Amino acid sequence: MQYMKRRWTLVALLSLLATAACSPPEDTGEAASGALPAAAEALPDSLAQIEAGARSMPVISGEETLGDAIFSYQIYVADGEPAFIDESMTVGDNADIRNRMYFDDGKIVHYRREGSQLVADPPNPPGIGSVFVAVDYDDKEGIAHVTKRLGGKDAEIETYELTAIRSRLSRYRKIVSVDQHPPLPQDEYQGYLVLGHELRTFQPCGSPTVYWAEADESIRDVLRSIYDEKAQVPHQPLYARVRGAIGDRPEGEFASNYPAVFEISSVSMLRPREEMDCP
Repeated sequence: MQYMKRRWTLVALLSLLATAACSPPEDTGEAASGALPAAAEALPDSLAQIEAGARSMPVISGEETLGDAIFSYQIYVADGEPAFIDESMTVGDNADIRNRMYFDDGKIVHYRREGSQLVADPPNPPGIGSVFVAVDYDDKEGIAHVTKRLGGKDAEIETYELTAIRSRLSRYRKIVSVDQHPPLPQDEYQGYLVLGHELRTFQPCGSPTVYWAEADESIRDVLRSIYDEKAQVPHQPLYARVRGAIGDRPEGEFASNYPAVFEISSVSMLRPREEMDCP
C-alpha cells in the first residue's frame, strides 16, 4: 500500500501541473542548483549547439514549490523570448528529474526529461527506476515525435504528461514576458495606436476596448509624424507607451462610434508591434 500511495502521489502531482494556474515566482537572482541525474541518452549535436549558445545569454533563475515538489529553473532569454530552459524537479525520495526545453526563434523544438522516479513494473512492486522522455515539435509547435522509456523499457506517454509539458511551457513564457515588461507607472499605458484619415484609436494591452485617441495639437502632430515614419501600411497598429487618462464618450461623426476618449498627454515609445509586446 505504501508503494501505491507514493506512486499516486507522483501521478497526482503531474496532473496538478497540467491544470494549475501558477503565477510567476520572484526572480531569485541565483542560478538553480542541486545534483542532477546523469544523462541517460546522448544529446543530438543540433540540441547541444542550442544549449551551448543559450548559456551565454541573459538568464532568469528561480525556485518554486508545488505540493511535495521543488522546482528550480533557469530560463535563458534571447530577444525577449526563451532560448533554452533548464529545470530540475525533486519530489522527496520519489523523483529526481531534469527537464530541458529547446527553442528556435522563440518556438519550442524539443523537450527532454531524464532522471529517476517511482516506476511500476508488474508483477514486481514499484521502485525507483530511470525515466527518459523526448518530445520533438514541428514548426507550428505541434507534437512530431515522442519517445519514452521507464526502467530501460519502452513505454507510452500519458496524455497528462504532454499537458503538463504545455503547462510548464506556458508558465515559463509568462515569467519571461513579465520580466521583459516590468510594471508601468500608474498613469502610463501600453497598447496599440492607429492613426489615419479621420481615424485615431488606442487599445490598451489586456483590454478589449478600443478608445478614440485625443491629444493636444502639438502632441498630435508629433505622434502623426512618428506614426507615418514607422507604419508600413495605412492604419497599421503600432505599439505605444503613453501617459494619459480615459475620458467621456466622444462627440463627432467618427469619434462617436467609440465608448470613450483616451486623452494622451505624452508618448515615450511608438514602434511596430512585436510578439511579446503585451504581457
